[in-house]
Amino acid sequence: MTDPAGVRRSFITPGRGRDSPNFLAALVFQRQSACVRFLLRVRAFFERPVHASLSAPRFAPAARRGSDSARHEAVLALGLLEGGRDPAFDRVARLAARAVRSPLALVVFHDDRRAVLRGAANLAEAPPPAWPVPHAAVHAVVQADEVVTVSAIDRHGPEDAALAVLGARAWAGVPIRDRRGLALGALIAVDQVPRRWTELDMRALEDATLALLPELDSRAAGSELGLEAPALLGLRSVGGIPEALAHSLRTERTHLTTLLDAMADGVLLVGDEGTVIHCNKAFLGLFGLLTAPTLVGLPSAVACNQYRNQFLEPERFEARVSELKASRMATFRELLPLADGRVLERDYAPVSADKQRLGHLWIYRDVTERERARSSLGQHRDALSLSHVDELTGLHNRRGFVDLARAQIDDAVRAQRAMLVIFVDLDGLKQINDRFGHQAGDRALFEFAALLRATFRERDLVARLGGDEFVVLVTDASSVAPSELVARLATRVEQHNGNGRRDFRIAFSTGVSTFDPAEPEPLEVLLSQADARMYAQKRLRKDEPGT
Repeated sequence: MTDPAGVRRSFITPGRGRDSPNFLAALVFQRQSACVRFLLRVRAFFERPVHASLSAPRFAPAARRGSDSARHEAVLALGLLEGGRDPAFDRVARLAARAVRSPLALVVFHDDRRAVLRGAANLAEAPPPAWPVPHAAVHAVVQADEVVTVSAIDRHGPEDAALAVLGARAWAGVPIRDRRGLALGALIAVDQVPRRWTELDMRALEDATLALLPELDSRAAGSELGLEAPALLGLRSVGGIPEALAHSLRTERTHLTTLLDAMADGVLLVGDEGTVIHCNKAFLGLFGLLTAPTLVGLPSAVACNQYRNQFLEPERFEARVSELKASRMATFRELLPLADGRVLERDYAPVSADKQRLGHLWIYRDVTERERARSSLGQHRDALSLSHVDELTGLHNRRGFVDLARAQIDDAVRAQRAMLVIFVDLDGLKQINDRFGHQAGDRALFEFAALLRATFRERDLVARLGGDEFVVLVTDASSVAPSELVARLATRVEQHNGNGRRDFRIAFSTGVSTFDPAEPEPLEVLLSQADARMYAQKRLRKDEPGT
């Protein structure tokens, strides 16, 4: 956002919002910069000789153009329509009258709806009662955005009516522009006899308007610091402005220091040249430096020596700081272990204003308790995860299956989704153990678990309940038949048996129960039904001839 004086307010790249610690801390740079700009502008206005303005560069034609809304905002922001005659504007009017040898000169500001006389030369403090401010003439100059001259007034012209009341027979007007080239009003020279305005007259009037720039700058700076125009005018005495600026700067620093010291996070501000600008109490407290000499004003490398050794890896800490300053890339939530066991979290952001580098912002916070809690929670989750996994096969064990299956049943009821429970028994495991040893039996269990995992979808639950018993919860049975799933498993097992050399073959039996969301059954009932149907299948197979 650009203020009426063309000053772009400070910002952090990248920003995180007005409530972020980065934004609050960056205000230190912003307000200090504003105070400095204010000092320079106002001092230039009060200490600079008037004739020095005559050598100021003119604006390029492209810079003179500005939207009506931008002009209107600038006029209001600078308070140019507030109050009556102003000594600063009277002085410029007198300069203009002398420069072009005219008996009368006016400084008028305008916002398309009204015009206000702010300065005049050789005009009584109270103009004639019937005199209207020359709104039409000023409007003509502002809209033309260039010099307007009238050599002989036509008393019937709207631009000339107000000036004719003053006895004017000729007039010339030039736009009054701010640093951005926005026309905010007009400087008008008036003569009481017809005259031909020369090129030298026009240049003299333009030079006179340049003498207004320091005043406009001081008003912009005062607005930025919250000083009203009347308060600024009241300070125009020897020593008044410097003292007011010093007081404003002290007040700003006190407010910002209080704000930063109230923050729980440690804040360190380092200028672009490498000098510590500010560090709050929380920063000093993190490193036990509350009673140490101040770090402010020290080169950052010297200040760093007072706390670098508190990090677990001091050299790595310094290398990372140098890397971030060189890259000027904002980073957040970097964890830094300290030698005493604490853990700090660090944010970094480069600070700039108006495309100019101002420095570096570092924010530290103690996250030791958070990281300990997170570590403890992670260990708990790891232990909980291990308690839900079958150690041999890597599938869910009975406990893990029951917990997850019950949650799936709740979801299926809400979504009205049918499911299948497939009870699977690895046939002949006892014979494999007896003939080839338990290592072969474990291998058979592991290979069968892999076949189950490969057959069913990732979202289905596959578990080993214990011994030779497995179970599969098919979480969505809306588009598949139980017989199709069993056939798919049988095909995969047959292919597996045909590949490779092993002393045993894998065989299995299944039983299936269906979960109906319209009439939901508990998990235990579904398991019991599937188990019973599996054993029924085994009995039928034993009763078949040749088995």
